Amino acid sequence: MDVDGLEHMILSGGKSVLKEVFGLSIEVNEDFAAQVDGVNRMCIEAGLVFCGKRHSPMFDDNLRYGRTYNQIWQRRCKVG
Repeated sequence: MDVDGLEHMILSGGKSVLKEVFGLSIEVNEDFAAQVDGVNRMCIEAGLVFCGKRHSPMFDDNLRYGRTYNQIWQRRCKVG
């Protein structure tokens, strides 16, 4: 999910759907505390587990997107 900073708001409107999904890939800007806290809280409440995050190297030196990641949340994470 990538909706330009509104991810936590979209999740709050779809709590019943979130409880039914197997997993979620969601873009989160770690400089935006309300977004980070909201996404974490809603995913955990829905029974999802944080499995990791990915970041595109093309944003490494970008001041606006340098701490933006695609987070992976699933019902269960594969180990290894």
